Amino acid sequence: KGFNQLEEVESIFQHDDFHAGNIIMKDGKYVGVIDFNRMDWGDYVQDFVKMGWFSRSVNKSFAVGQLKGYFTDGIPEEFWNRYSLYMAVSIISTIAWHKKFFPHLMNEIIPIIHMVLDDHENFNFLKPNWFVKEG
Repeated sequence: KGFNQLEEVESIFQHDDFHAGNIIMKDGKYVGVIDFNRMDWGDYVQDFVKMGWFSRSVNKSFAVGQLKGYFTDGIPEEFWNRYSLYMAVSIISTIAWHKKFFPHLMNEIIPIIHMVLDDHENFNFLKPNWFVKEG
């Protein structure tokens, strides 16, 4: 479908760095979210990109639960179309960001990029394999 699937996407407020590392828990219960310095407006699906980069590495079941909790009536296919597009595009921005700000960490991000590529089998599949296996 490509980028034309973004033509009529609603722009909403988003955290834009929502992942397990920014969630506050107390006594085993959700308390809140921190680190809003990347907040912006955009497609709600973009807020799930960090899940594919970070949260799934911490705990795949947590990432699956995040999705299932957000979509109480099942995850729509349109979500997976845009999610996989955003994940693919984020690989390029991740490389550029690391080269500009943290070039000395390029060796650390390369395996994570390969993880994302493996999760989507080089983007031959829209749903990441961690969701298919865990979900």
